[in-house]
Amino acid sequence: MTKSNTYCALPWIHLGTHPHGGVTPCCISDMTAGKNRARNYTNSNDQFLNLNEHSIDAHMNSDYYKQIRLEMLRGLKPAACMRCYDEEAKGIVSKRQYEQTQYPDRDIGWASSTTAGDGSITTSLEFVELRLGNVCNVQCRTCNPASSSKWRRDYEEVVEKLEFVNDGYSWLDHKRDFKWPENDSFYEDLYECAPSMRVLYINGGEPTLIKAHWRYLRKLVESGRSKNIVLWYNINMTNLPDEARELWSEFKETRLCASIDDLDLRNHYIRYPTFWSDVKTNLNTVLEWSRACPSIVVRITTTVSAYNFPYLDLFLKWAPCPVDLNYVYDPHYLSPMVLHPDIRARIFDRYRTTMGNDPHLGSLLSMYNNCDWNPEHWAQYCRYNHVLDAQRGAVTWDRVYPDMAALCDQMNIKWDYK
Repeated sequence: MTKSNTYCALPWIHLGTHPHGGVTPCCISDMTAGKNRARNYTNSNDQFLNLNEHSIDAHMNSDYYKQIRLEMLRGLKPAACMRCYDEEAKGIVSKRQYEQTQYPDRDIGWASSTTAGDGSITTSLEFVELRLGNVCNVQCRTCNPASSSKWRRDYEEVVEKLEFVNDGYSWLDHKRDFKWPENDSFYEDLYECAPSMRVLYINGGEPTLIKAHWRYLRKLVESGRSKNIVLWYNINMTNLPDEARELWSEFKETRLCASIDDLDLRNHYIRYPTFWSDVKTNLNTVLEWSRACPSIVVRITTTVSAYNFPYLDLFLKWAPCPVDLNYVYDPHYLSPMVLHPDIRARIFDRYRTTMGNDPHLGSLLSMYNNCDWNPEHWAQYCRYNHVLDAQRGAVTWDRVYPDMAALCDQMNIKWDYK
């Protein structure tokens, strides 16, 4: 069992939490119908576990986790992990391959020697990924109620008006499911299950609003563990607590990834209702911190969608620090693929001139430089924008993107769906 080419270390060393308390081996795996969520198998229905009621070890040694480990050790491809295998077939470096470079000592030989015959392990986490509930002060258009409490009311209205919008979040119990991030007992459990943690990734919601996690960071500092941990954040640049700089400077490295998707009015439209002046002020503040404290590293994380895809070259030129790109796959009507191929071709013609040797260009070309187009998805994108614009009373899509509206008119592509 040591020659598998489907192996990934994450199911052995990684805790991937989700805002509602579910846990998965990986953040990019297929989540459809709970396909990759920790659960136990019963004679009737699967028993899904959650952090409000079950321990970390119960998740790591659930029936599903044991199954996925054994499948990988046998050279099988777990169904929920096909995105990585598909990307590798296209020549794209997958998350699976990337994580292998980060944990070279956690290879398949090590995994085989530490895994019992039934797939169980002794839980000792090295990479912890915390999505701390859905408390948030922003309603990003590419988000949903599972990740932002601000989305709840708008989303209910959107679902009522648009038949294609996923109603799968209606099962969430907002009074129960999102309590665990403020529960000190969770952090006590995590402290015991991760004595040799290497990476602590924190996301949200907006994690800076979760008070309990600051107490956990302080415990890591006081115990001395922080000196061996890379702390990694995604924050929306609207909130910088007073204690942040003091604690962040005590870690081996603190990576602050600012979630910014575009410039000025377009960023306000996508990441409503953030104001560009606030974003710039806070970004400049953390950049100053990084200059004074070399262990604090600042990057920007940009979610690439149909909204900002046409302007990535301008954004990358502006960015005062490195930018990492995440891509919208779901919902499909917000992916860059909803843009007509002729529009994408125009965008790429400009990219080739303006981006030069930018390493992002190759990935963008390989992912979106084709003729695939679904006019129904484009219509859904336009209808979605119309409904949200009306609900929020904010500036409309055609006023934020007048050049895109004009290009659509020029190409006889309908965008005014009401």
